[in-house]
Amino acid sequence: MRYCHHNIKDIIQNTLCKRVSIMPIGNHHLERNLVHYVRTEDGGIYVFKIFLKKNRWNREVAALKLLASSNIRCPKLITYGRFEDGVEWLMTSFFDGYPMNSVYSAISESNKKALYMELGRELAKLHSYNGFSYFGNWDENCEGLDCTKSYKEFFLRHFDSIVSELYRQQLPNADLIKASVEKVYKEIDIINSVTDPCLCHNDYGERNALIKSTKEGWMLEAVIDFEQSMPSDKDKDIAYVCANLSLKDSSYEAAFIEGYKEHGNISDDYYAKRSFYHLYFGLYICSWAYKHAPLHYAEGIALLKKS
Repeated sequence: MRYCHHNIKDIIQNTLCKRVSIMPIGNHHLERNLVHYVRTEDGGIYVFKIFLKKNRWNREVAALKLLASSNIRCPKLITYGRFEDGVEWLMTSFFDGYPMNSVYSAISESNKKALYMELGRELAKLHSYNGFSYFGNWDENCEGLDCTKSYKEFFLRHFDSIVSELYRQQLPNADLIKASVEKVYKEIDIINSVTDPCLCHNDYGERNALIKSTKEGWMLEAVIDFEQSMPSDKDKDIAYVCANLSLKDSSYEAAFIEGYKEHGNISDDYYAKRSFYHLYFGLYICSWAYKHAPLHYAEGIALLKKS
């Protein structure tokens, strides 16, 4: 079946066995998933997400199951399943708010720092979910899927695929990209110390932070989009946020770290791994963003130059 806005309403109504009104709310142009605000005939308000790419639904379902009884501000999983053609979907609770990046210019400097502190607190709480026996992917029942006990093996498996994708394309800045790839391979032993997997978001930041305007300023409502979540290295999660903040203002990064420390510890070797991970993130962004999101590609190049 072809999934598009014209038939989504019928699909959701047939799935829920209720009449609904819907409104698209996702980045549908990226062709990764279709996300809709849904109001049912009995007054329920939800988010209905259809996954157009494999190996994302299972991660989000697993993470939201694990966090169901937590105090982390994230969506509650209502129901999930597969259509007859195998396409996966889920429905979650709805939060009324704006992605932080979409209203960024309307937020004062002091309010931004307060929000980054709050995001640090929430990520530390997320990282408290540990005790996994593996790194890597998992299925919708929180069982390991193509995973490994070696973080280095897991990391290299993913990084090798990024490198293949980079060299498959004829990208600008080829010399910078090649030098950065070689540096990551050269410094790979820096992650030998990673032995304790914990739940990581792997796409944490302003795009997936819903905020709401109040009399006291903009407040964090929820962290969303757990489709990249899996047991991994918490320092990689922290470095991802700080990579983005380092391109804006060092005081934002400091606020985020301060908030994180209220609920979690920064590893002794985090700062040694920080530049390594920033190179990795720059290369990852460049591997997919050149055609689909040119502004993100420019951010990836900026990270490579800075690292």
